[in-house]
Amino acid sequence: MTVTLISHVPRMQVFNLDHPTFRTKEWGFQRKDMVVIEESRDGRSAPKNIRKSICGSLTLRAHEKREDLPPQIVNVPEVKSARDLGYVSIEKSVPPAKVPQPKNKPTSKKRRSDTEG
Repeated sequence: MTVTLISHVPRMQVFNLDHPTFRTKEWGFQRKDMVVIEESRDGRSAPKNIRKSICGSLTLRAHEKREDLPPQIVNVPEVKSARDLGYVSIEKSVPPAKVPQPKNKPTSKKRRSDTEG
């Protein structure tokens, strides 16, 4: 099953995909080393290296219709709240079943005697 998100607002929307299903490189998930300034109890500040997880995002333009999304997209908190506010609607669809194509039969070649008069 696939899901289609349809935007109903005249502005761009960005959804952070902070959900376990979308924590893959395919969806833009990254782990970055960052330096933050941490203040200790005695008032001194010192740099500290930490490792942060950065989630990917999904951008919908104004009145855009984005098709073929995985069904887990409806569980993302930002998508849920946008749906509740009426900013987006969600259509679920089942992809059409693949019909096997018939095997090609060998074509019979015309005989020369048939074409000659």
